Amino acid sequence: RDHISVVDMGSGKGYLTFALYDFLNNLLGKKTSIVGIESRLDLVNFCNSLSRLVNFGSLHFKHEDIKNYMLREVDITIALHACDTATDDAIYKGIMAQSSLIVLAPCCHKQIRKQIHPTMALKDLLKFGILMERQSEIVTDGIRALLLEVSGYDTNVFEFISPDHTSKNAMIVGIKNDKYIDKKYLLDQIKDIKKLYGIRTHYLEALLFPQSSLSSDMTDIAQV
Repeated sequence: RDHISVVDMGSGKGYLTFALYDFLNNLLGKKTSIVGIESRLDLVNFCNSLSRLVNFGSLHFKHEDIKNYMLREVDITIALHACDTATDDAIYKGIMAQSSLIVLAPCCHKQIRKQIHPTMALKDLLKFGILMERQSEIVTDGIRALLLEVSGYDTNVFEFISPDHTSKNAMIVGIKNDKYIDKKYLLDQIKDIKKLYGIRTHYLEALLFPQSSLSSDMTDIAQV
């Protein structure tokens, strides 16, 4: 492509944002524009000032919450450690903006952790706090990956850095495709996973399917 557009959801101090801009524009020679979305005004002002100082003319930062940001079409959506449901907001915005590539490193999994009431088959297994915590991460990110597939993305989840550097080292990648999707099968899987762990709803699920109630059968949506 002649031009690549990128949005960084929850850009913080801009470490990833500046590095990606430099990599794409100056190392790969791709004409790229990047917007960083950040809720802390002091960081937005700092990053915009630094962008001007180093003459990164197509790198800008905006003071906005991820969930309120009106994102139109964009080629790539990224998010590094957007906390808890902010990761879901970033995924949702990327899907709605028809991003060809969505890359996220999730952080915190409180929304699902609070809901988990496992069936008897899992109750004793998850009575240990550390195992419950890890299982919450697996379930949260696993459902995120399945919902990306429902939305038309080839999806993968993997470690992107050594746990010696950070324990928050899972990466979710979605690549847009035009393949046939068996939505009913995927939504049935999500329904069964939720039932197994006693989960009412996943935040990203609620964003993608706002008309469904917490107790509704999600497979009905696949027929629409």
